[in-house]
Amino acid sequence: MSETRKTVVCIEDEPEMIDLVRLILGRKGFELIGAVGGREGLRTARQVEPDLVLLDLMMPDMDGWEVYHALKSAWLLEIHFDPQKTPQEADIQELFSEYTADVTVIPKSEPGQIILRFVHITDEAKQAVLRGIKSRFDSQAQIVRDEPDTVIRSAPVIVVTAKAQSIDKVLGLHIAKVDDYVTKPFGPKDLLDSVSKVLGVDVS
Repeated sequence: MSETRKTVVCIEDEPEMIDLVRLILGRKGFELIGAVGGREGLRTARQVEPDLVLLDLMMPDMDGWEVYHALKSAWLLEIHFDPQKTPQEADIQELFSEYTADVTVIPKSEPGQIILRFVHITDEAKQAVLRGIKSRFDSQAQIVRDEPDTVIRSAPVIVVTAKAQSIDKVLGLHIAKVDDYVTKPFGPKDLLDSVSKVLGVDVS
C-alpha cells in the first residue's frame, strides 16, 4: 500500500459491523470512519471527502440506494458573507427545506465563507435560496462557486450488504454501476480484495 493513508467511510446501521471493518482495514493502514445510518453517512462523506465509501443497503433511516444517488448527484455551492452576518447551519437548513432535506454546511477557514453540499436542485431553487439568504441575513452575500461536487461524485462506492441474490448484484454492478458488490457474511480477504481492486492498491 502507498505511503499516503487512504480514508474510508463505512455507512452501516450496525455498529458491530463498523467495528469489524475497522479491524480489517485498520490493520492494513486505512483510516476507517464509521457512520451509523444513511443520513449520518451522507453527512460524514460530505465532510470527510473519503477515498472510498463502503455502503450498506438496508438501513432504516435512509435506504442505501438513496445515499448512493445523493453521492452521485452531489452539488456544491460556496457562498461568501459579511463575517458578522453569517447564518447558522439551522438557518441554512430551513431555507433549503422546501427543495431538499439533505444539505450539509461546511465552514471554510476564512470567516464568512461556507460551502454547502447537497443533492442537485434546479437553478430556480438555488436562486430562491439565495434570495432568502440575502433578505434574512446579508444583502451582499455572493455565490462564488456553483458546480457539480466532483470530489463527492468521484468517490468510489463498494456496496456491502446481506442482499446476496444474483439479481441484486446485477442491479448494483450493471444498473446502478457501483464499483463493487460484497455480500455478507464476508471474510477479511473478501473485503480486502475488493478494496484493493477498486482503489488499485496493494493491501497484502
